[in-house]
Amino acid sequence: MAKYPQDVYDSGNTLLLQIGTFWNSIFSDSNKLRDMFKGNMQEAAQTYRKFLEYLATAAKADCPVYAKENWHYITVTESELTTEDLRYGNEIFYGTNIYYGVRIQSSTFSVEAPGKLKSVDNILDRLIDPKVAWTAGVDFKLEDDMLYFRHNPFSNDNIPTNNILDKDGNLIDRELGLWLFNSEFDLQYLWQHYGYALGIFMNSSEYYKEFINAIADAYRVGPAIASIKGLLQAMTGVPLVKEPVEAVEKVLTSDNRTIVVTDKNVYRFNPGVGVIVSEGDTIFAGDALTDSLQVFELFDYIPEATELPALVLGKSLSAGSYNDELVVINEDVDLEYEGLDEDGKAIVKFQVSGRSADVDKFWDDVHTKGKANGKVLAEYLDTRENPSTPPVPAYLPATINPLRFVLSNFMKNNMFIIRMKINDFDTNAPGVGWFKSLRRIMAPHTTYIVYIEFNPEDEYINLTDSSEEINLFDADAEEEELTEAIMSESILLREVLNCN
Repeated sequence: MAKYPQDVYDSGNTLLLQIGTFWNSIFSDSNKLRDMFKGNMQEAAQTYRKFLEYLATAAKADCPVYAKENWHYITVTESELTTEDLRYGNEIFYGTNIYYGVRIQSSTFSVEAPGKLKSVDNILDRLIDPKVAWTAGVDFKLEDDMLYFRHNPFSNDNIPTNNILDKDGNLIDRELGLWLFNSEFDLQYLWQHYGYALGIFMNSSEYYKEFINAIADAYRVGPAIASIKGLLQAMTGVPLVKEPVEAVEKVLTSDNRTIVVTDKNVYRFNPGVGVIVSEGDTIFAGDALTDSLQVFELFDYIPEATELPALVLGKSLSAGSYNDELVVINEDVDLEYEGLDEDGKAIVKFQVSGRSADVDKFWDDVHTKGKANGKVLAEYLDTRENPSTPPVPAYLPATINPLRFVLSNFMKNNMFIIRMKINDFDTNAPGVGWFKSLRRIMAPHTTYIVYIEFNPEDEYINLTDSSEEINLFDADAEEEELTEAIMSESILLREVLNCN
């Protein structure tokens, strides 16, 4: 936050010294000359600042999010000033709450902020020799397009007011003027210079700027994993490693923030996130620092069960016409041997969850298509080097990991997996609704699967309350309920992501 005064342009005396002692000490109107110089230099400084701002819009990486003004003048009438009665628990200014035993003013004072105003550092009563200088977060705050003042500005004798009279000379209102120092206005630079060409509109923010840069880079160089990670970072507000190589120096946690400090950057996260790096680790550009956002490229790594416990295969990823999703889990399950069919082909299955009709159809399709191609699943799993007879259980693995089997054999080179925790997103980030932009840049032969983790609410049972009914655990019913929940959640997520 800039504070007034901040440089030579804010000091008339300093400017006056530059033109010699004659004007400074002998000329009778040196004070007026000083004020004139100061005004001219303030105008020149603002013009130069605008010039640099317009130059920066020529590069998407440098395009400013907001337009900045050194000084902006507003007028406030007493009739438009509104008050709000305070109650216990109300927050007035940052960190200031009303609570019993503390005396505080009975009302706050607010006025509608100038259009498109996004931030302001100081408010002063005048440019030359100000008598009042208010600081953001202490004397006022900007929130929801309203300026909130700690005290009534019309009760301050240092701020000149102007009486407003009707045609008969009767006093009907008062007004005062205030100067906003180092303010920012949303002129939608990002949308007008780049967003419109990409067909992507968001509220102006650093995340919008990151999003535009990531998707524009992907259009230019193709859907490289670096561009995709940049897009995901902008969507979620979860930072990934910036520099080519960094070293973790500190991991700090508090009630309101988790911080990872490296030799080159400081990364800030929401409190309670799962940090997956340790002090002394060497990390590389695009690496995840927490489990809030991770990208798994399957050609060299299959996620562990703690990272990806299960996978929902949508109908668009299945060759058959199924009614709903199928679920494969990331753990070892028994390989079921069901004997030989009428053609002497061994039949094997493993655990795949879903609706019963879909599961039965899935295994019928697997066996039928295997026979049509000359080799069924059991023959692929046969552990013998040169088998001449159908495999029996002794020649087959006792267990198999369904998720690893599916990813390794069918999706390894054409798919990556995105794992994210919605509760860890930055509250101002665009969110998962913008996955539609990621699909626009994907190569035709590749796709991705999104695994989103929701934090469920805890359930409690009062064991001292006889009215609470507790049922014995039913494993089969529990598995069926879990499968139904996974499929229902995947349907909801599919609608959120707007994809089939």
